[in-house]
Amino acid sequence: RTEYDQLSIEQDKLKSNQNQLSSNQSQLSIEHDQLRSQQDHLKNNQSQLRSEHNQLRSDHSQISSNQSQLRSENNQLRSDHSQISSNQKFAAWIGLTDKKDEKNFVWVNGEGIKPDSEKCLPQRNTTSRAISKSCC
Repeated sequence: RTEYDQLSIEQDKLKSNQNQLSSNQSQLSIEHDQLRSQQDHLKNNQSQLRSEHNQLRSDHSQISSNQSQLRSENNQLRSDHSQISSNQKFAAWIGLTDKKDEKNFVWVNGEGIKPDSEKCLPQRNTTSRAISKSCC
């Protein structure tokens, strides 16, 4: 009988171990599935990040191209401005206007111009928007 009891005890231990192993296997299987899910999620994120990275590279390239074009245009405008400034002299009378009647200048307060000052009135150049001063 002792041998039978020992075998029975051994059998119970083995069943307990088997149950523990089955439980461990189930737990590992669950963890495996979770890791697979996380891996898939990370792969999707990686793909999305690659796509965003490529879009950012494309945007950067376009911005760089636009920047170069704007620099070129800016340099041309500076050159044009410099050329215009060196070719023309500008004069302005602050407070003098011909807004109501072109070429009939009056002060903004409505007063007329003294006759001896008329020779110094600004003259509009018809070929450009420049105003030149015809004063001595």
